[in-house]
Amino acid sequence: MLANSFSPKIYNLHSEHGFGPDEADKTLLRRDLFRRFSLRNTETVLVPSLNLENIALNTWHIPKEKIVYIPNGVDIAKFEKNEPSFIIPGFQKQTDETIIGTIAPLALKKILAA
Repeated sequence: MLANSFSPKIYNLHSEHGFGPDEADKTLLRRDLFRRFSLRNTETVLVPSLNLENIALNTWHIPKEKIVYIPNGVDIAKFEKNEPSFIIPGFQKQTDETIIGTIAPLALKKILAA
């Protein structure tokens, strides 16, 4: 995400997952400022909660049209047909593009806090 903060170079989809114990009550100013700076040229910011959506809008100043709310959990109905039926809206891989993605597990401390 920081690579695109100076000028957009690559399509960047950023996902937020929540906060650690140090931000349980309130986000930290230094991290808010870093996110505001580093996410300013990000195409899309995924958030798993309405609270994170509110923070992205009002604290990090991400435009509403760049925020996608995807609730936690898995919609198992999408897998009943055993065929890919879910696509990121508007996403079209070009033949000359390499897509790099990551999936991160939920940290144990966040599971225990739930």
